[in-house]
Amino acid sequence: MVRRHSSVRPDRALLLSIPSPVAVTKPTAIFCDLIGSTELSAQLNPEDLREIIGTYHCAVAEAVARSDGLVAKYMGDSVLAYFGYPKAHKDDFERAVRAGLAVIDATAGLDAPERFEAQVGVASGLVVGDLIGAGAAQQDSVVGSAPAKPAALDAATAR
Repeated sequence: MVRRHSSVRPDRALLLSIPSPVAVTKPTAIFCDLIGSTELSAQLNPEDLREIIGTYHCAVAEAVARSDGLVAKYMGDSVLAYFGYPKAHKDDFERAVRAGLAVIDATAGLDAPERFEAQVGVASGLVVGDLIGAGAAQQDSVVGSAPAKPAALDAATAR
């Protein structure tokens, strides 16, 4: 057994005020990544690159919304979205795959100086949904394997 010693003791009132998890679910997550944007960042000025990535983000958000998913995070040229959290459907995996295919199609049609492609990882798994952070930084988040798996799939197949 590992014992950890700390001189800092959490305030019991603070610990009791932390909200309990809002849901345990099995959503499907997709991780969408714009291929080649790192190389392109060396060729374009930042304002042009920002416009391209902004257009890409809009295309992803529209594809996710059409399939009743939730965009969880924008991370540079990547987007994480959930299907089945916070609102579940019987066909969440299918919705996620349809949205991923729509992202790939929309990305190929972007109006940009270069032709872009997106790659999409899709995975399902148990998660606990909860509020994290405090104040203005507080956000709804999930903890579990589903958000990490598609990003790992994406990284493993990076071109």
